[in-house]
Amino acid sequence: YLRHIKRVWSGLVRGNRDAMSRIDTATVQALQMRAPRASTTDAKILQSQLRAGEIFSAFDDSEREDIWSKLSMVEGLIPSLHTFFMDVLYLENCVNCVKRLTTLSARQSLS
Repeated sequence: YLRHIKRVWSGLVRGNRDAMSRIDTATVQALQMRAPRASTTDAKILQSQLRAGEIFSAFDDSEREDIWSKLSMVEGLIPSLHTFFMDVLYLENCVNCVKRLTTLSARQSLS
């Protein structure tokens, strides 16, 4: 999952480390949990913010257009550390439910 996060975000800027360092917190917060390829609403919102320079504000217009071409092709939700920890919490709750449904002896485990 963490590799997927890195792959998506670095892919937006063609793996350019300098460009990656210019991605700000506001951009990450605006993109996480959005699915511009699957949701026309998300696509319209993000494209509007991108063109207005509200996200990827440290990039020029041509760079933002290049980013949009990649961003609009991301499969599923745009991942972030926030989505990672939300997924971990969700899975932890599932594990706790399974634990309540099963009775194990002291020598057994769920793994």
